[in-house]
Amino acid sequence: MKLTTEQIDQHLATLANGWKLNGHGHLYKEFTFDNFLDPLAFANKVAPIAEEMQHHPDLTISWGKFSVEIWTHDQNGITEKDFKLANQIEAI
Repeated sequence: MKLTTEQIDQHLATLANGWKLNGHGHLYKEFTFDNFLDPLAFANKVAPIAEEMQHHPDLTISWGKFSVEIWTHDQNGITEKDFKLANQIEAI
């Protein structure tokens, strides 16, 4: 079920720094690295977690950066599942 703005704010307060809602209302975070290979390796750690959850975020890899954008397509918004995936990404 799609979360309310209040519920989203409560969940955001429990995540590590850097998670926010982007201009599309999707959960978003950018991670920084010192090269190209580390963001790629990080994406390769995120991929099996997302696949296991059957929840597939948008991942962007570039030199020194990895970003992730999460939302639940069939709810057209943010759900508990999105925050569960974000927490698992943070645990990496």
